Amino acid sequence: MNGEYLNVDISMPNFTPYIGIGYGHRNLNVKGFEIYGDVGIKIGRVNIDYKTSLVDSKKVSQADLDAQIEKIRSYIGGSNVLPTVSIGTSYIF
Repeated sequence: MNGEYLNVDISMPNFTPYIGIGYGHRNLNVKGFEIYGDVGIKIGRVNIDYKTSLVDSKKVSQADLDAQIEKIRSYIGGSNVLPTVSIGTSYIF
């Protein structure tokens, strides 16, 4: 098992449209803590790539691997939106 790997990379494209609503305003003249937040969705097709050594070492067949990757694609790739929530604080000196 040493040196065997299966790496699956699930990502959104580098550039995606975003629709959201947020709270927070930076007034640089006022010093102190500030809270901000945002809720929205990213719209785009999910990318799924993989790299493995299991097929070369004959531990898993290519057909079995393709079937499992297709399950991931049908579960995740069927959606073109990704819910996004961000909250945070900042401090202005």
